[in-house]
Amino acid sequence: MYVEFSDAEIYEKKLAECREKGIDKDLNQIYFETVGGRKKGKVPGLGSGAHLYYARSSRRGGSSSSRYSPSIFSQLTTRLEESQRQLSQQSIELERQRTQIETERLEIERERLQMLKEREENRLQMIKEREEERLQMIKEREEEQLQAQREREEDSRRNAEHLAEMKRAMEYYAKMLSQCGGSFPFTQQQDPRDPSGGGAPCSS
Repeated sequence: MYVEFSDAEIYEKKLAECREKGIDKDLNQIYFETVGGRKKGKVPGLGSGAHLYYARSSRRGGSSSSRYSPSIFSQLTTRLEESQRQLSQQSIELERQRTQIETERLEIERERLQMLKEREENRLQMIKEREEERLQMIKEREEEQLQAQREREEDSRRNAEHLAEMKRAMEYYAKMLSQCGGSFPFTQQQDPRDPSGGGAPCSS
């Protein structure tokens, strides 16, 4: 489209105002209003191509009109642009949903891996505790065996000391008897005159 410089400034200004106010207005309508509608049956700046954007004027007896009437081509173009805009929005929404689904999937996967990790840690902890219990039982059993061994050794030592004490006592009594002329066990004939029933007195 060709627009004179002054009209171009007005067009840009109206377009900016519509954007600032959030007004969804057809660009062809803004242009039509900027150039002041049809003049002598033509839209300024479009020449013979005005029918592509604006419907032909149905007025008779006059060649000027300021009423905007989009052509079939313009309407189809607008509908096409609207469809493209809707498709674009749907594509953005689908992408957002896909991203959300992927995020949720990753979160589920993270939770699953965390659960597997905790399960494996629990399993290893149970194995560790069982191994510690087994080693503790082995240690206690060895300590009991060592204690029993020490008790047996202590009993053997006491028995050996007792036997050695008995042996020394027997040797002592045997020595004393041998000095008295007797023997152990007693084999000397008893003197019937001795009231105590003993034998001959020990020699000094």
